[in-house]
Amino acid sequence: MNPNKAPGPDGFNCCFFQKAWSIIGEDVVAAVKEFFSSGLLLKELNSTIITLVPKVANPTTMSDFRPISCCNTLYKIIAKLLANKLKGVLHLIVGPSQSAFIPGRRIGDNILLAQELLRDYHKAIGHPRCTLMVDIMKAYDTFEWDFILATLEAFNIPPTLISWIKSCISSLRFSVAVNGELAGFFASKWGLRQGDPLSPYLFVIAMEALSLCIL
Repeated sequence: MNPNKAPGPDGFNCCFFQKAWSIIGEDVVAAVKEFFSSGLLLKELNSTIITLVPKVANPTTMSDFRPISCCNTLYKIIAKLLANKLKGVLHLIVGPSQSAFIPGRRIGDNILLAQELLRDYHKAIGHPRCTLMVDIMKAYDTFEWDFILATLEAFNIPPTLISWIKSCISSLRFSVAVNGELAGFFASKWGLRQGDPLSPYLFVIAMEALSLCIL
């Protein structure tokens, strides 16, 4: 993990863990093992700071900001381990039409394929055809946890792994950083975090389910 990434609410970034590993290493390993043994994640461990990053030069509305989640490093260690488990099977459950975040695939190939498919669409030859473009606004924020978990189950992800993922996405709390100050914590009921190591892989799997429904 990048040692210079912003820390979560506990204030300890990855660099601290690396520098102090000889002192805290055994405790960190014990905490990670405890999660995989019990399947329980303390809400304090899974608390997250939302940092609002402007998407335009002079933001005036909330839609002009991109919410980035700053998670605690200990949580990110757990989430990274789970993400690596998912990453190892993505190529088996996600069709060739998706390339993002899947080892061995290049997203540039999809761009070239789309160009080739659309190149002669304006010509009145061949069978009738159509093109569908779907743009999901605030994609990570709109996913329901039950849908994500049901999709994992439908793709035969092991129940234990699903249970661990459920603990990670359903026990989180947020606090919005306003002018460098936290404005209290609140619980979440749906959505994935930008900045969570698990989020890209869960998103890809959910998009595969959506693609299958459309087709």
